[in-house]
Amino acid sequence: MSAILTDQNYNRLLFLYQLRWPPLHHLHKTNSKMTGIKKSSLLAIALLTTLFNYATIYHVEPIAAGSGNGSGWTNAMTLSNALNIAGSGDEVWLASGMYTPTGSASNRFFAIYTQGIQLYGGFSGSETLRSQRNRENAPSILSGDNNTVLKLDYYLSGNDQTVIDGFTIQNGSIFNNTNGYGIEIGLYINPTIKNCNIINNSGGGVLINDYSAPVFINCTISGNESEMNGKGAGVWTKGNATFINCLFSGNRAWGDGGGIYANKIDEPINLTIINCTLSGNLANTEGANRGGGAIYYDNVNLKLYNSILWENGAGYISGSEDYSNVNNLFRGFLGSNTEDIQNSLTMSYEGEPLFVNAPAYNTAPFSGGNYQVQAGSPAINGGNGSFFPTDISLASDLAGMTRVGGGGIDMGPYESDGIALPAVFGTIQATINHQTLRVNWQTLKETQVQEYTIEGSADGVVFKPLKTIPSLAANGNSDQVLHYSTEISLTDAASALGVSQITLLLAFGLRRYRRRSRLLLAMILTLAAMVTFFSCSRQAGDLELNTGDLYIRIAQKDKDGSHQYSKVIKVNHP
Repeated sequence: MSAILTDQNYNRLLFLYQLRWPPLHHLHKTNSKMTGIKKSSLLAIALLTTLFNYATIYHVEPIAAGSGNGSGWTNAMTLSNALNIAGSGDEVWLASGMYTPTGSASNRFFAIYTQGIQLYGGFSGSETLRSQRNRENAPSILSGDNNTVLKLDYYLSGNDQTVIDGFTIQNGSIFNNTNGYGIEIGLYINPTIKNCNIINNSGGGVLINDYSAPVFINCTISGNESEMNGKGAGVWTKGNATFINCLFSGNRAWGDGGGIYANKIDEPINLTIINCTLSGNLANTEGANRGGGAIYYDNVNLKLYNSILWENGAGYISGSEDYSNVNNLFRGFLGSNTEDIQNSLTMSYEGEPLFVNAPAYNTAPFSGGNYQVQAGSPAINGGNGSFFPTDISLASDLAGMTRVGGGGIDMGPYESDGIALPAVFGTIQATINHQTLRVNWQTLKETQVQEYTIEGSADGVVFKPLKTIPSLAANGNSDQVLHYSTEISLTDAASALGVSQITLLLAFGLRRYRRRSRLLLAMILTLAAMVTFFSCSRQAGDLELNTGDLYIRIAQKDKDGSHQYSKVIKVNHP
């Protein structure tokens, strides 16, 4: 095993060394000669770091704080500095806020030049665990300035572990007569893009260059234009690309491919679309094998599964080869180049697939709308689970709901309850933090709803009421999305469930502390639990949190007194 310690690697290792052992400030380099610590010593550190795969977490704020070395939120560094210093396997955590690249006009973009960097957004700036972030409440926004917003361009060796997760990427724009994209993916790389909103980029949402094979999961690509070259307003791909649980809406191409333009001249490429919705996209070019409001493809192996293509302008799919079309829901002309058509529903009337709110394609570009489906939609349980990948961690749909629910997987990126409730539920989330249970949910539509009761359970079977709040809908009726949020103390939850607060603290509190603190806390709580056990008698019907889990469901009560329930979710905890 051999290694070469270049000046660039030396600078990075020196930074890491000082970061992990701050008192060693005497380490420095003068006139390319090492003092304080020899190159050979740092080479040994490099080899040990490689052997043990010691990853570093860099904390980032829009404006650097404290020492600016990224060691914690109080010493947060800038994004550009973090991307310059981070190595393969390192994580870069971004607090909420707006991040705009700086520098000369031609280089005014954020860039990842090292493979394996994992970029995560959605932190409030106090978290110690990645699982504690809340992307909706703490959005991290990468915003362009007359150029592409984010470029990925690195040499790939082995499997690509690069991850971009939890961002809004917006305002990529034309520079020097060249399109500026939201994300530009270079040659021969295979990153994973997750939980991102790629919106309102005037040069195009995403450009995928030759021989690359990115995977997009739970992403919204909306409101983008392709003003300069006219191709692929949402995505222009020259490489292999996979999209799972993604929404393409309101994208406008001034040429072909409103949602997606896929083409490579010298050899075929693969385009795989699983459980996606393409709606409201517009292409301005029409004619034989032209246009493609949803998708334009040429020399492409196109596979389309469990997806919804609805109300796209200038033809839905335009291309020169046959494509695989299985378990999809269409409205409009599919083109004649379809093979392996199985169980696909082609609708020619209004009312399907019952989106909550789908703006017309002739108003593109836009980034609004609500493409969750309402009760009665043929998309509900209409998918084929065998096409949904099992080798990728896909626990949630685009709205954070459990991906497979009810009687089977739904078409499109959203999973419905599959129950015709007077209240049509959207996202439901429950978290515990600082000894408080917070429950957030949306309703997409309400009809004669009186109130909602949060119910909890220690085993997911027996539920008890925790808190009741009235409907926000005027007279119990609403066609608009309504947002609910309520908090319940662990003390009240424990009392309602028939368990002690000590039990709940043991179930959830230990996960918030590091190893040493956990041991001390466990000893204290165990002693307190023993005292509680011997000093208090328990009723026969009392519950126990044997597994350390807590489950929540929402009971919806109609004005006529009847009750119906949402699906059951497990509470997220730090």
